[in-house]
Amino acid sequence: MTQEEFYVVFEPQDLMKLFASTLGVLIELFTVPILSEPREYEAAEYWMYELGVELD
Repeated sequence: MTQEEFYVVFEPQDLMKLFASTLGVLIELFTVPILSEPREYEAAEYWMYELGVELD
């Protein structure tokens, strides 16, 4: 099945809903937040530091 055929059968959003339902989790688990405010960057930086993520 080609990628084009795949998208005819499954809409990406519907597929994510199916994954979430099958795993018993919220669909938000599969989304990536987009930071838009300085305080969001500060919070992200804090948690990256706290969790030991190295920044390049």
